[in-house]
Amino acid sequence: MPNQPVRSGSVVARRYRATRRIASGAMGEVWEGVHVELGTRVAIKVLRKEAFECREMVMRFAREALLLARIQSEHVVRVIDYVERGKHGPVLVMELLEGPTFADIVHRERVPIDEAVDVAIDVLRGLQAMHAAHVIHRDVKPGNIVLRQTSDGRRRAVLIDLGVGRLVEHEEADGSIDIEIEELTTSDRVVGTLEYMAPEQILDCQNADASVDVYAVGALLFRAVSGVHPFGDKRGVELIREKIHRPVPPLRTGRRDGIARRFEAIVQRSIAFKAKERYQNADELLADLERLRRDMRAQISPTLLATRHLRPIVPPPLPTMRVRARKRKVAIFAAAACAALFAACTSAYGGAHADVPAPAKAAADDDSAEVCR
Repeated sequence: MPNQPVRSGSVVARRYRATRRIASGAMGEVWEGVHVELGTRVAIKVLRKEAFECREMVMRFAREALLLARIQSEHVVRVIDYVERGKHGPVLVMELLEGPTFADIVHRERVPIDEAVDVAIDVLRGLQAMHAAHVIHRDVKPGNIVLRQTSDGRRRAVLIDLGVGRLVEHEEADGSIDIEIEELTTSDRVVGTLEYMAPEQILDCQNADASVDVYAVGALLFRAVSGVHPFGDKRGVELIREKIHRPVPPLRTGRRDGIARRFEAIVQRSIAFKAKERYQNADELLADLERLRRDMRAQISPTLLATRHLRPIVPPPLPTMRVRARKRKVAIFAAAACAALFAACTSAYGGAHADVPAPAKAAADDDSAEVCR
């Protein structure tokens, strides 16, 4: 009997043993597992019975495997195996990514500019590899970004979930036209997550190009740093109407320094109302964000070096006469020196924490992965 439910201990596709369920949704489940002979830890993605009975969902599942197999990047999850038929239905086996999603972070707190830029740079490098393989993700959002811990203690952002991805028709080196899985794409209407979708993706999802993924990166930067979506808590038809007819409101980071102003300008250009005014590809946005990151680091490093040479201000010994007046002068001198030191450090660090209001509660954006089919 096909599509039997997976349980802990189940042997899936004859060579992977499921150990624990790590994610579950309306259409499928993801299990941590291990190769029964090699001992390699993997992630096993399977469809629920309801999805298995839907031909379109099965085709989407196969498409995700085919698209992932085309891409080689440390910033895109790697596919290991795909089994189309078996007692558990179609099975997609991928590398196991351990770490929170970016959604876990942005739903909890506002993200500092430097951390948001780091994530966006990783995502854009993943998109570069995808677009070079003629693949459009079409659902870039915080919930589809896993923050993986690396051996040096840093976090690397990795893109997942190409279930609504699109393979763009293109000419191969031998002159043939690759339309490998275009038939399913043209049957789609609107797919993606509204909060991160470009207006043209809403209006014409079938012909969405690489620029819609770049728009989504700008939208997630806005969400991460401000704590709200570009159009606030609007949802559904109201959000569609706003996106199609109105420019995006300005981003407010709560900072007034040069780095913050440059960041705001980059984000606003990424999600500009008119497509021709935006970054046209991942390379352009990546170049601007990498320059911004270099300048941020250049501001911080000299400050850290300078503070090593600072010495505490020690007032001279007080004489026995006129103690009260002398104490007042010393107190004023010390307070002024501390204020000057604080101002200098704040300026040098780019006002990293100046005038930042508390995180705002935003709508749960990752529950609307597919708007309409």
